[in-house]
Amino acid sequence: MTLKARVFLWLTLIAGGFVSYWYLPLFDYTRYHPFIVGFLALFAFFAEIYEIEILPKHKISVSTAIYMSFVYIGGAPIAIAVSLPSLFFSEIIIRGFANEASQVTLQLRKIFFNTSQVIVSLAVSSIVFKLVGGQPPPFNTAYAYLPPVLAFFSFMFVNISLVSGIISLSEGQSFFYHLKINIRDLPVQYLSLIIISILIAITYSASPWNVFLVTILLILANTSVHGYIQLQKEAKQTFEKMMDLLSKRDPYTHEHSESVGDLTEAIAEEMKIPPERKENIVSAARVHDIGKLGIPDSILLKKGSLTEEEWETMKEHPVIGADIL
Repeated sequence: MTLKARVFLWLTLIAGGFVSYWYLPLFDYTRYHPFIVGFLALFAFFAEIYEIEILPKHKISVSTAIYMSFVYIGGAPIAIAVSLPSLFFSEIIIRGFANEASQVTLQLRKIFFNTSQVIVSLAVSSIVFKLVGGQPPPFNTAYAYLPPVLAFFSFMFVNISLVSGIISLSEGQSFFYHLKINIRDLPVQYLSLIIISILIAITYSASPWNVFLVTILLILANTSVHGYIQLQKEAKQTFEKMMDLLSKRDPYTHEHSESVGDLTEAIAEEMKIPPERKENIVSAARVHDIGKLGIPDSILLKKGSLTEEEWETMKEHPVIGADIL
């Protein structure tokens, strides 16, 4: 890790520690339903563990909606009181326990940084919520919905900026590159989290027990999206298995496809192509000859030169491949 990255890391940790030290003593647990708050904290804990990778190396979790709903309900004190244990212990489980000292240090950095950056983001969003006149739910006017929306966007901006900052400084990649990917490619996911966070807050204000109905919807939505993402991954694995079958039939094509895939990945990284585009391009490179599955052995494996008629048949393999894909 570079010196700038270390300084950025420690500044984030100090900010997270200061925010926690400042707000946690202000949390009045007697004002809130302890069982419901505890349930939501536990739900957020599991949501963090089972977050969904929407794009390569870009994950999203419904726990964000839960944390922000508490910003609307009671400000930073309760939001941090709920998020801190959920974040910290889920990060420990996600990161696991390394054996080597260097790996332990690396894991601890990730755990404390990821926890701190969310805590700082919640504090900023709480300040924005109050500055624009935000009041606890119910939101009885059209303007009442503006503060939670602005607060949520401020949370996401600070959150994404801190993550992009540490990646930029530690890996030497562009800060605005990562910032742009999140803002450009995940608007629907962020919009849905805004709506869910407001819905949780309104439901809690009407009756804390109604929150259980919202969590059922969250579980169903999370399961549905997870299934969709898993289906995409399995589809790509299917193509890879088909290429393995082709390799047993035609080893040259398999080696050639692997070589093209490796070269494509190297070129894509050098060109700094966005991760989601790079993944698709590399996947396409590895299966670009999949259409040869439809070419007869007498032509595909022929030792000598192809006749004009055989060559015309051979030239059909890109069309067959496109149909398969």
